[in-house]
Amino acid sequence: CGSTHAVQQCQPQYAEKLAIKPMTRSPFVFTHGVSTLSSSTAMGNTCGQPRRVPIGRQQQDSCVFCQVVSGHDKQARIIYQNAVVAVFHDRHPAAVQHLLVIPKQHIETVNSLGHEDILLVREMKRVGKEQLQELAPHAKHKMGFHVPPNNSINHLHLHCFALPHTPKWKVLKYSLP
Repeated sequence: CGSTHAVQQCQPQYAEKLAIKPMTRSPFVFTHGVSTLSSSTAMGNTCGQPRRVPIGRQQQDSCVFCQVVSGHDKQARIIYQNAVVAVFHDRHPAAVQHLLVIPKQHIETVNSLGHEDILLVREMKRVGKEQLQELAPHAKHKMGFHVPPNNSINHLHLHCFALPHTPKWKVLKYSLP
């Protein structure tokens, strides 16, 4: 389950129902088709790993994104939040606009998602699109999740890009299949 294509290898029915495809050059999956999912769609975790990793206070204090949500990270400026998600600019942008949409609840990775998280993923996508539209209405937009083990932070986050990528070589890291 620790492979680059973990979503397809460990949860093939999940990847199929989300219509996500791993990147050919990078371990990145896109959110195409998420908005068409039914909340009653059955998608179980077939990896045998826990869906949610219980997180203690010490672990939460060490999670960069939990620190952002709690307001303890003074470098990150939340540009939008609601009861479920928060949005802020990536510290190392890979595009003209590069936003991160994170759930306020600590969820480890895309591999931790189950059928009960469909509405959360839809909300992440909706909010990401809305924020990109406000910041860069005429740019092409792209969104996606990293697939472990190639994620840098173990807190679920949706990358939202207003293209083009900057610097130009970043297109390789976030390229379509």
